[in-house]
Amino acid sequence: MSTFFFKATELKTDSTRIQECLDSLKREGAIEKWEIDPHSGDPIVAVDTLKISSEELKHRIREGGIDADFSEPPQRRTKDRPQGRP
Repeated sequence: MSTFFFKATELKTDSTRIQECLDSLKREGAIEKWEIDPHSGDPIVAVDTLKISSEELKHRIREGGIDADFSEPPQRRTKDRPQGRP
């Protein structure tokens, strides 16, 4: 399974469109699950998939009208620092 991460500028103002796009991809079977990292300063969306590549995911998200900045994964959770925190 691959996990891809992106920041969406609309997440704070128009989360409904992002939710509809990702839920649609999940219903199609293109992705397994998605979630928003609540510990990150800028909301980061994590998407798990077995079926599509990162390029296909980027295309489908941008096709849905979402301005997404794909990024490196947040650092893994440690005992001293919750996930997504510097």
